[in-house]
Amino acid sequence: MPYFVFLRGGSVAVLVLLRPKDSRNERYVLLVEQPRIGAACTSFLQIPAGMLDEDSGDVKGNAIDRIYAETNLKVRREELIDMTSLALETSETKENLQPAIYSSPANLDEYTSLLLWEKYLDRKDIEALKGKTGKLMQDGLITVHICNYDVLWREGVRDANTLAAWALYEGLSRAGKIEEKLCDVRTGRIQRNRRQC
Repeated sequence: MPYFVFLRGGSVAVLVLLRPKDSRNERYVLLVEQPRIGAACTSFLQIPAGMLDEDSGDVKGNAIDRIYAETNLKVRREELIDMTSLALETSETKENLQPAIYSSPANLDEYTSLLLWEKYLDRKDIEALKGKTGKLMQDGLITVHICNYDVLWREGVRDANTLAAWALYEGLSRAGKIEEKLCDVRTGRIQRNRRQC
C-alpha cells in the first residue's frame, strides 16, 4: 500500500498569558490574526507559532524571536515554560519521540513544542497591544488580538495549537506545576541553578 508522509520538522507555539498588575485575577491571552492559505482564510486567529530553525532546533530561541516579530514584546529565555516537556515528566507513556505534540502523525512528521509566557503588565500596556500589527511575515500582515482567558476555548477553537496549549495550561495548573515553575522564574531560581551546573 503506498504511503505518503509530509516532512516539515519541528515547530513552536506560545501561550502568551498577560495579567494586569492591578488585578491578579484577570487573565488575557495574546492571539495573532493572519492569513492561513491551507484553511482558505485571510484572518485566522491563533497563538504565536512558527517553524523551528533546522540547524539549531532551539525551541525557546525560536519562540522569543517569533513573539518579538509578531508583537514587539521582549521575552527572556528563562521566563518561558515548556508545557509539553513539563507534562511529559510525569507521563506513564514513554515513547522515543520529541517532547512535543504531534497534530497529524499519520501523514505529517511535524511536532510542536507548546510554551507558556506569563507576564504581569500595566493595564495600559495590555490595551495598547490590541489591534497592533506585527512585522510583515511571509504569509502576510499580522494583527494582535487580546482575548479574555475565560473564552479562549471558544475564540481559539479552530487552531489545534491554541486548544492544546489551553488544555495543557489547565491541567498543569490544576496539578500545581505552573505555579511552581512561575515561582522559580519570579525568584530567579532557574538562573541560580544554571550557574551551579
